[in-house]
Amino acid sequence: MSTVSLSGEKYDSKVGGTFASEAAAQRATEQLVSAGFRNEQISLVRPDDAHPGRKIEPESKGIVRTMVKAHLLLGATGLLLGLLVASFLVLWSGFEIAASSPVMIYVGLSFLGGAAGLLLGGLYGLRPDHDALTQNVKAAANDDNWSVVVHTQSEEEKHRAGELLEQHTDVTHETL
Repeated sequence: MSTVSLSGEKYDSKVGGTFASEAAAQRATEQLVSAGFRNEQISLVRPDDAHPGRKIEPESKGIVRTMVKAHLLLGATGLLLGLLVASFLVLWSGFEIAASSPVMIYVGLSFLGGAAGLLLGGLYGLRPDHDALTQNVKAAANDDNWSVVVHTQSEEEKHRAGELLEQHTDVTHETL
């Protein structure tokens, strides 16, 4: 059975750790690489990085793909759900108002369902779960601390990265 993913990014989740020194951050990075993470999955955010956001969210094209896919799939799903609810109301509910103006029921509920789906697509695409990680990494850089951000593809990988980072620091953050 195949599943449909709303994400257009290669790495959906992230785990970050904050370190007081470059040496500590490098040790954590080396342990992540020796544990099987690829260098492309690991970003080292320095206190003097001019654009730390690019290291935290490096997949700008993937984010655009996520926005488009989420809006299309959730908008279409909302539209279909609106049509199903309208069909139930018009054909089987027994409500006289639904039977007397079926076109208005179909148009109205299709619009509402589609709009709700598009709103959910926007919420998914904005990824509010990433905000805490982004803000914590930027705050750490402003406080002259180093951060290591690991971009993961699965829950298992995210959990493993979190455990490895926790061996080197008490301050870790992760996304959904």
